[in-house]
Amino acid sequence: MVRRVLAQWWLWLWLALLSASALAEEPVAGPWAEMRVEALTPAARDGRHVLHVRGEPVATDAWFNQPVRLVLWIGSDSPYASLETAAIQQAGVEVVELPAMRQPREVAGTTLTEYRVGWVFYPRVTGLVELELPTLRFRRDGLVTHRIELPRIRLQVRPLPRFVPPTLPIGPLALEVEAPQGMLLTRGKLEFLRLRILGEAPPGQSLSGLLRQFRSDDRVTFYPPREHTQEEGGWRGGRHATVYEIPFASRVTGVAPLPVLRLQYFDPGTGKLVTRHQALGRYLSLPRWLLWAGMLLLTLGVGLLLRALYRGFARRLRTWRGYRTALRGLQRAQTPVELKDALMEISAAEAWPRNLTLAAWQRHWTGRYPRLAWIADDIQRLQAWCYGGREASLDEIRQSLVGLCQRRMPLLRFSLSR
Repeated sequence: MVRRVLAQWWLWLWLALLSASALAEEPVAGPWAEMRVEALTPAARDGRHVLHVRGEPVATDAWFNQPVRLVLWIGSDSPYASLETAAIQQAGVEVVELPAMRQPREVAGTTLTEYRVGWVFYPRVTGLVELELPTLRFRRDGLVTHRIELPRIRLQVRPLPRFVPPTLPIGPLALEVEAPQGMLLTRGKLEFLRLRILGEAPPGQSLSGLLRQFRSDDRVTFYPPREHTQEEGGWRGGRHATVYEIPFASRVTGVAPLPVLRLQYFDPGTGKLVTRHQALGRYLSLPRWLLWAGMLLLTLGVGLLLRALYRGFARRLRTWRGYRTALRGLQRAQTPVELKDALMEISAAEAWPRNLTLAAWQRHWTGRYPRLAWIADDIQRLQAWCYGGREASLDEIRQSLVGLCQRRMPLLRFSLSR
């Protein structure tokens, strides 16, 4: 009889050691330390299929309706395993199950696949609440290799302060707004506002009271919104995004202001109400025909501007080419008549008559470019040479005229160098 009792005791001790070997090498602290892992297959019992279990820190107290997150990570060398669990239904607590998730993690030099299971609890009663967690079954290769018995989580729930309404979101909220681009609206055209609330409140409760701030008036009409929920990073931290698309249309010609949103929540960390304001902006609402007329006038204005720029560029190019022709004529000139012909090319470049006398050319030049009036002496010498027979230095006059062309068109210096 004694031997039988001792044999049963050693058997239970051996099974307990096998169950302990299935746990993580890193210690499981807090309430998770009370969980039990039972190996169900021979490969799990002899250590070939080992689980590495780690739990995220668990809160022991919370406010009424404050989200409490319970997450457990199960590591395995199999990337194709799965966790099975039952739905939680508990009186006085609203439960949202976190979607299944997996991630790679290196443990003791070995890369494992971690499988996440978790819930977000929202206590609806105050006092001591015991959260009952279901049994987990770890399945790989078509077999349930381990069964994990989760402990009860004891949570002390505090009532909210009297100044906090029971429907107010508990926990931080972040508001993101996507409004129509620009500052113009077409009167009567349907536009959309996209509100995105990121928080930890239960889905559908983050925007409590926010939509009532969109009131239609004689300037802007708001229509019923469309709602959907987005998971935020696989519900990491129990956070999610509630998205509202709100159609609206302006009804006036003029300024159409959108409301300034007031977002309020209770901060569990400070125990205070937090109020944030978000301005949606002001728009200029115009009828469709006026917008089309404005676009037409803008198009015409741009066209006229491009035409003026083109004409200015063409005129500048024509002037530059005329001076280049005159410069080449000056470089080749061997007689005073050829110097005069080069001056007539400058007349053509400046849109002056080509048959000007040298005296008339000088008057045009000094009247247009008084700072370059120093050329008058050389023009008079050239005139005396052409009409009076008084010879002068061809090279000196040519050098002065070449310098004049270069002062007028600095880019011609490169033409002269070639």
